[in-house]
Amino acid sequence: MATKEVGFALDLEGPLVDLEKEGHHAATLRAARMVGVELTFEEALETLPHLAGGPGIITCGEIFLISNKSQTPEQLYELKENLFLEWLQDTPIIPVRIGLFEFLEEMHRRDIKMMIGTGTEKHLALSYVDRTGLNKWFPREKIVLAEDVGGKNKPLPDIYLETARVMSLKVGNQTVVEGSVRGVLAGVAAGSSVIGLPVYYIEPVIKALQDAGAFIVYREWPEVDLDR
Repeated sequence: MATKEVGFALDLEGPLVDLEKEGHHAATLRAARMVGVELTFEEALETLPHLAGGPGIITCGEIFLISNKSQTPEQLYELKENLFLEWLQDTPIIPVRIGLFEFLEEMHRRDIKMMIGTGTEKHLALSYVDRTGLNKWFPREKIVLAEDVGGKNKPLPDIYLETARVMSLKVGNQTVVEGSVRGVLAGVAAGSSVIGLPVYYIEPVIKALQDAGAFIVYREWPEVDLDR
């Protein structure tokens, strides 16, 4: 009997590189302070439902509602993005998730196909891949960007339909690894099984990923069972 060919499609921001707490979320809280909203990180997770998982423009809308209204949500988002890019330029090392490289090596050893499927802008996505050394496993032809599918970003299924096509897999033989609700919805809509691997392994995030269709949610890569 022929062995079923399988593969993994991995989201970039969250499951692979961790730009959340020190990058995106720190920038979001700095922008919030500029419009009169003072929140600790823990308070922000409770007050801003879209802080973990985004999208950022919606989070900025949530900040706007409790702010001094001196900036529109769109202006807040632009401010947040500029603060994030300043941090990104100044940070010497982009952190990757615990156990990631060992997991990628094991998949390579087993000859399991794998690709990145990301909605991150092209110049940023390719920079993250290069700066972290992920280009060892993911050259450009193993990365599907939203622009590769006509700008159809998550939660639409197109990115993960394309990763399956490039890997010559049936979508049902593709496992998607995601850290956001939008990403889980995209994987489910594509017809793939979805594993959750969020940056914040806390009950509201876990439940949101499960409700969106993730069949299991892990804390870190060493917990992921390739034989499951």
